[in-house]
Amino acid sequence: MRRVLLLLLAFGLLQGSIWAGAGRTLQLQSLQQQSLQPAEPLVLAWPATPFHESVHIYFSADQGRSWWMMARELRNTGSFSTFVPASPGQAIFKVVDSKSGELIMSSQAALTIQAPVTAATQLVTLEAESGMLSGPMKIVMDGQAFNNQCVSGYNVNRRGSVEFIVNVPVAGTYAIWARVLGKNDVANSFFASVDNQTEFLWDLKKNNQWNWDCISDRGATGTYEGNAEVDPVLFSLTAGPHLLRIRNREKLTLLDQIRITNDLSHAVTAEPERWLGVLAPSHAQIIAFGHPFEIKWESKNVPGLVNIDLSRDQGTTFAFPIVHNTENDGSYIWNVPKGLIIGKCVIRIQAVNNNGLPQDASDGYFAIIDPSTDRRTIIVQNPNGGETLVAGQTCFTRWTTKNYWGKVNVYFSHDNGASWQTIAYNRDTAKEQFTFDWIVPNTPTTQALLRVADGDADFPFDVSDKVFTIVANEVSNEYLELIAPNGTEKWAANSLQHVKWISYNMANKVHLDLSLDNGNTWQRVLSDQPANGYINWIVPNTPAQKCKMRVLDALDGSPLSSSANSFSIVAAGTPEENPTPVPPGNYALSFDGLNDLLQIANHPSLNISNAFTIEFWLKTDKPAQNWARILEKCMWDEYSVSFYSTKGKLCASLVTPIPSSTPRMVVTHGPSTTSLNANTWYHVAVTFDGAAAKLYINGKLETSKELTAVAPRSLSQNLIIGAACRADQSYYPFKGVLDEVRLWNVARTSQQIGAAMNATMVGDESGLVACYSFDEGSGQYAGDRTANANHGWLGGSNLIEQGDPTWVVSDRPAVVPSLQPAAPLAQEPENANLQPKNFALHANYPNPFNSQTTIRFVLPESRPVRLAIYDVSGRLVKTLAKGSCNAGEHSVVWDGLNEMGEVISSGVYFYCITAGDWSATRRLVMVK
Repeated sequence: MRRVLLLLLAFGLLQGSIWAGAGRTLQLQSLQQQSLQPAEPLVLAWPATPFHESVHIYFSADQGRSWWMMARELRNTGSFSTFVPASPGQAIFKVVDSKSGELIMSSQAALTIQAPVTAATQLVTLEAESGMLSGPMKIVMDGQAFNNQCVSGYNVNRRGSVEFIVNVPVAGTYAIWARVLGKNDVANSFFASVDNQTEFLWDLKKNNQWNWDCISDRGATGTYEGNAEVDPVLFSLTAGPHLLRIRNREKLTLLDQIRITNDLSHAVTAEPERWLGVLAPSHAQIIAFGHPFEIKWESKNVPGLVNIDLSRDQGTTFAFPIVHNTENDGSYIWNVPKGLIIGKCVIRIQAVNNNGLPQDASDGYFAIIDPSTDRRTIIVQNPNGGETLVAGQTCFTRWTTKNYWGKVNVYFSHDNGASWQTIAYNRDTAKEQFTFDWIVPNTPTTQALLRVADGDADFPFDVSDKVFTIVANEVSNEYLELIAPNGTEKWAANSLQHVKWISYNMANKVHLDLSLDNGNTWQRVLSDQPANGYINWIVPNTPAQKCKMRVLDALDGSPLSSSANSFSIVAAGTPEENPTPVPPGNYALSFDGLNDLLQIANHPSLNISNAFTIEFWLKTDKPAQNWARILEKCMWDEYSVSFYSTKGKLCASLVTPIPSSTPRMVVTHGPSTTSLNANTWYHVAVTFDGAAAKLYINGKLETSKELTAVAPRSLSQNLIIGAACRADQSYYPFKGVLDEVRLWNVARTSQQIGAAMNATMVGDESGLVACYSFDEGSGQYAGDRTANANHGWLGGSNLIEQGDPTWVVSDRPAVVPSLQPAAPLAQEPENANLQPKNFALHANYPNPFNSQTTIRFVLPESRPVRLAIYDVSGRLVKTLAKGSCNAGEHSVVWDGLNEMGEVISSGVYFYCITAGDWSATRRLVMVK
């Protein structure tokens, strides 16, 4: 019977059941306000003209912000029969010319579609492997698919299809969703049609992941790179059987489950309850025998153990066991046997229980080679041996490759290769990322080496040919420069203001003095403050017009710096006299995953140990961060929150002394049961009540662990956000955005966490010891809302530097994120343009310098540019470049001379660039 129906549909004998019959007529040119019922038969009418031969019909449920396509290249007869979409709200229909896109007619008044009756919503679910296959379409195994099976179009030169008979229970407009995957980072697509009508060219998302995608239309002439149409399609279907045909357009596209629904208000997001997916090795990866290789996978609800096997016949059989009955922890280090050379290998991982399901195989083929014959080469160029680098300077590490286009990691050793520290991750050589701006660490040594290696297989790799030297910074002159207040400010009495200064090589603390008579007499306002360049100051109630402030060394008064010009103190509440230095707003801090961090000076209020709560909002585009540190207090993690291995999960740690001993014992709590999704906000909370530690995500308890008699030892170091710090060096950098970081000295309950996760704290809440809303939006500090005033410095100082996180506008949700977006939107086409996308002003090299230094900047487009040097008072020292510059990377060398050709004096200077509406400033130091 099924084959008979297919033949009938193929010859059009059932086509009378495809489209809607006559119903209410809407004259689009003279439409009045009216209400429509979901699934009601409907005829759209408009004046047909000979100027438009064919048209597209569109529907919007949100007053024109997004559109569904209802008909494509319809002959312009002036009418179209359909059903009212089951999408309640204010609706618009429009008719456009199919060739030019010109608007012909749209509904003049908004239509109201009533909410559908719950019982009227329909859903038809199909498994791809249940369809009738023809041509080069086959059923394949995939551990992340429903039922562990899906359909693949495996031949780009011949197009096969999979066909289904769909019995629609109720007439109406339907969306067809499918769980699909395009395995390459190129435009992957299917063809889709219903009842032998219009065939739509359907582009899939290009993220190499399983996605629920609504059948959409690119158009016959659209191109993926530019003017593609990507409108989701609505199908007007009567009750009864219909033929759904999906044809492969490119190979390696996968089709899993199909869901056909008349409920247009929600996207489909269903996932298999149990799944397993191989992450590494990946397609076309090359592994060298005799070297260790990390096999990686991820899974959900797969308890117990797994088996890992190797296929040496392109996946036909898996007769070579790598390891059996190993822990399902997502990682296994495989010591690839010497002499094992295979051209096309596949790895399979399968659950030991449940008849070996789920199971998954590596994507495509990888190769195992003899490393002595490998033509792929990485060559370290700088530093490559014999160089002398100065701590604190920027070193432009550089390498080249031959026959290699992968992603590399960069490592540093201070002990001739005995140990290595990662200083850069995933530098993409395919995108010509052959350099890395490295801040030389303050670890003097004569045995330094640099190593660059493939980020996955650690092969190929190269190491500096010889050791190089790192010496301490020889700049010894103390330097101090007050930068705020520095003249013209009007500060209100009793207001909180920020006194800022630049300091260099300051070993002592500083005093701050205030003058109300233009510097004739001075009074001490703050004593023995850390020389970290920043202090919060409550302005006294002493209105005056000729005020100055000075900062000086607390030991002997030298160096000393005072305001260049006078500022004013005005009465509290005076209009226009109370400017806010930075307009308040909803901001967050973005960390680059390289060296960004936020540092808060140690304070007793931060030494939470017996009971505490740590909470924050987090978003990242890279959930698989290898132990990336989100937050830690004290060296060697007295308490910390971090990612758990590379599994996209979170964990927390406490450190306690081992009884009757001095060594530390790390107590890890986690991982979370939830794996984070990319580009999704999560609220995270960790609590400890002295007996048990708990981890919450979005208010839901993830894991709990009894910790008997655990209490961290004496806490003495700084609080670090965005990385881990060891001896002034950062490790395990976090990549992502953080917002609303809070620390409490009490263990909050799940009810308290859930009730306050979306609120902004005032700062006086009971038990709150530090609160960072990150709403400053600019500047070098992040303010603490509590009375403890544990303010933080971006990058750890008041200077603009490479390790500063970036202020971004926060798009954190007002409520806990939903797993179902409100309305499905079309995927925007990606841009493969290799031209620079962003403006950038890089750190100069060397810095400090004494003869000349190089300044590099990047322009994504041609613009008039001005690059100039200024002293700390804002006076122009030298204009280095002025005129039009083309898009690309540019460099300018400054020889340390001013406009008069004179050698400048030692000290701090700033180089500033302006290119149209973009500008940037960085700091440099001249040393004689």
